[in-house]
Amino acid sequence: MEKDFDYANKFSGNTIEVVGIKEAIKLQKQDSKIQHTITVNGEKKIVQDQFGFGMCQFTGSRTSDVLDAYQKFYDETKNNHPTQKQCAEIEAEFMVKELEGDYKQVYEDWNETDKTASEAGRLICTKYEKPGDMENQSNIRADNAETIYNIMIKKN
Repeated sequence: MEKDFDYANKFSGNTIEVVGIKEAIKLQKQDSKIQHTITVNGEKKIVQDQFGFGMCQFTGSRTSDVLDAYQKFYDETKNNHPTQKQCAEIEAEFMVKELEGDYKQVYEDWNETDKTASEAGRLICTKYEKPGDMENQSNIRADNAETIYNIMIKKN
């Protein structure tokens, strides 16, 4: 991926606002074809290159799905470089659709808890975002959700 796209300089750490929708889609289409060999416990395996995309660093088929949402935005506006606010709106709408669809169990699980902001943050992390360092990240996100909730209700 690096030799084909100069990923480190053009994409890594940049938002779609900077990179552009067309370039991100082009990368994703090419990315799905790139394979390399890794060794795990002495065994060689062929793996697909993939990159995390968006606020939640979507990978795999979810990268294609969120990029479809950006493509829809582009088709409607002909704007290849959405603003940060527009990116947040596009991805929030995408996430709502996922949470109403394939990930509806996340809300149902939260609804069976004591319904705190921290529990919502923890469940979104462990059952929706699924980061690599899930245990640590779920605690951080639970704390962040509680902090944001307290700000919203003006509680110190």
